[in-house]
Amino acid sequence: MRGRNAPHAHTLADPRARELMRQYFADELTEPWYEVAEQLEALGLDEQTTRALQAWVRSLRRTRVVWADQMPEACQEPLDPSITPIDAPPGDVRFGVISVPAGWVPVANELHRSIVDLVGPYEVIQGGQKHFGLRWLTTFDDHPGVRELIKAAHEKTENICGVCGAPRAAEQHNPPRCPAHRFGTTPHVCARPPRRAP
Repeated sequence: MRGRNAPHAHTLADPRARELMRQYFADELTEPWYEVAEQLEALGLDEQTTRALQAWVRSLRRTRVVWADQMPEACQEPLDPSITPIDAPPGDVRFGVISVPAGWVPVANELHRSIVDLVGPYEVIQGGQKHFGLRWLTTFDDHPGVRELIKAAHEKTENICGVCGAPRAAEQHNPPRCPAHRFGTTPHVCARPPRRAP
């Protein structure tokens, strides 16, 4: 286990618990966090260790992310391979990052094609989620018409599930989720980013 897990090292003495948590951190498990907590209960560890591990899993539930191809019920449409992230300076994790919720990929691809039709090839500075909808910062944001396209895509994604693209449930707005993929029971699901050209 990595250094961030050191405070919980005493709870990982049992190899079964260690393997379950390894799978959880590696995003090999797609079950909701509470089902992972039930699996920990079933291991038959002492109560103090079990409760500590369950609290650990519960505290991490908002940060888990899986790829769309690891969750069959997620939208499986890939991001357009012609989407090009900007080259960020080494070590800079703010720019050139494309992390689009799987259910929004059709909207992102449509937006990309519309921008290309308007301005030609461009680069994405950031692509992901912001304020309940799609964030799409580009090298042509000041070009007439681009901001309007981005705003329309943002508004569209505010109302569709970030996992599968279905209409969102009324109370599931941050992040937008449908009844089948409620936040807190389903991890964040993102499309794999386009490969950079060699």
